[in-house]
Amino acid sequence: MYRLALKANVDEVITILLALIYLQFGIVAGVLRFNFMAWGAALAPYAMMQVLYMINDERKPIHWLSLALIMSLIAQVHLLSTVYIACTFVPFAIYALVKTSAKKQMIIDFFKALGTTLVLTANVWGGLLVLYSHNKISLPNQYNLYYHVVKYKKFINLHGFSLISMVLLLVFQLIYVLTHLRESVLNTMVTIIALVILLLASSLMPWAQIQAHFPSLKSSLQIPYRLAVGASPLILLGVGISMTN
Repeated sequence: MYRLALKANVDEVITILLALIYLQFGIVAGVLRFNFMAWGAALAPYAMMQVLYMINDERKPIHWLSLALIMSLIAQVHLLSTVYIACTFVPFAIYALVKTSAKKQMIIDFFKALGTTLVLTANVWGGLLVLYSHNKISLPNQYNLYYHVVKYKKFINLHGFSLISMVLLLVFQLIYVLTHLRESVLNTMVTIIALVILLLASSLMPWAQIQAHFPSLKSSLQIPYRLAVGASPLILLGVGISMTN
């Protein structure tokens, strides 16, 4: 988180504060309960550096080698984290594709990153293909999506829980962005997209109805609050940019 904020030109004292907050924040703190997604979340800020390129670098929005390396590394640690982080990239990639004048090169770089990642993670997805083509015994656990959303508590800040103080921070951040829309495209985009993802991961989404229509999500998506793995560093990055300004 410290490196991500520095790369976005956030004041160094503020970057240290953001790093300390991130260590206590939701999924990352889950490492205390031997949760492997916490390691995915620990590496997520490095992945979110790619967002800075997509927004700020018109000539080369996708740095394919660094993108492939960080996504491959996260896949070796926690495969689902790469899926959620890739989903987080989508709106930024669409923005970059619309904005860049080198659209053809961006598409080529995307496929370079995708191909390199597939090669470097063949041991992961290849093993899964071999296992689940014959596996009839140990299937993935099923979870009730409705009960595994982001919840807000006064004193609990672990896994799917978030402190009320963090909610207030998000509210102030949103107010700042809405009143300074033209100040920073980066701040506006990371804040709004991260908040949308957090809303999708909360009980405001009709998860009970969704799982009734798509029961397979109970064993594939499993836990909606995991969607926030990419959103958490983004929202703190936005806070850091606002505080610096």
